[in-house]
Amino acid sequence: MKAKTHLLVLAVILLIPVSVLFGQKKATPDSVKTAKGVLKIEDDTKTIDNSPVEFKSLSLDKKLVFRRVNTEGEFVSIENYFPRKNPNLIVFFVGAEAVSCIGQFFIVDVSGRKPIITERFGNCSNNPQITARNQTLTVTFPPGIAADYYKAGNKEIWRYSNGKLKQIL
Repeated sequence: MKAKTHLLVLAVILLIPVSVLFGQKKATPDSVKTAKGVLKIEDDTKTIDNSPVEFKSLSLDKKLVFRRVNTEGEFVSIENYFPRKNPNLIVFFVGAEAVSCIGQFFIVDVSGRKPIITERFGNCSNNPQITARNQTLTVTFPPGIAADYYKAGNKEIWRYSNGKLKQIL
């Protein structure tokens, strides 16, 4: 009986992720360690005219970078970041529960003195192909399928380079 118990304990230990055993933190979908510090998505509330207003905020090492009113049913998550080690270009997904458009994207660039944040872009698809080369991101959105539950638009290609976002198709 003791041998079976020891084998069971050993099996459970082997199934525990190494990060749990050694206290290493994995990146969460709401933060990423960048070349300039931790960029984090936060929910916060501010009282305006005696009414609480909910915001979606981005902070870089606890300093506010961006804040906008949180629309009901909307969420923000980190889609990808480049380069993989000490990233300075972070692509965010802004999703919604709305049927007509599942979401769009924006990019935060922390390579300069101050972070740069692009406007939202995309064709409502939540599955773009993102490539990075020499501090340039190319984001290709596939065209929507007529029978899709969410209505993605025509194919779009966007390029981000040197602080500027431009649609090229």
